[in-house]
Amino acid sequence: MKNTILVVGGAQTRALIVSMLHQLKYLATEEAQHGQQALLKIKQCATAGDPVQVIISEFNMPVLNGAGIINQLKVQQYDIPVIFLSGSTSESREQSSTPPVMLDFSPHLLQQYSDGSVRYTELDAMLQKILGLVEA
Repeated sequence: MKNTILVVGGAQTRALIVSMLHQLKYLATEEAQHGQQALLKIKQCATAGDPVQVIISEFNMPVLNGAGIINQLKVQQYDIPVIFLSGSTSESREQSSTPPVMLDFSPHLLQQYSDGSVRYTELDAMLQKILGLVEA
């Protein structure tokens, strides 16, 4: 089974993260522009026999934001770890009209720096831990 990683967010963020993933040898990637599209990709991948193993996402997005993704994953009974890019999470949660993220779910946060970048080592270490490639 592939370790399919779904990257969700704006075009610039997706391009940056997918490029990083490929350089780190995580080659099975899928992309979605927003949460609603992400849910469709999750279903498509599951149907194709390569279920999404991890989601890396912005929090603030049109159509369906990060809180909406989390709530829909719960409703649809998907147990997929989510990594939110920290540059847009706390502020967006406070301004969001979407109900708060369920308390029994703790998404992973990846530091996103002011230029929009993330560190390769941080991303790789987080993915290895989540995917069980290293001991926790």
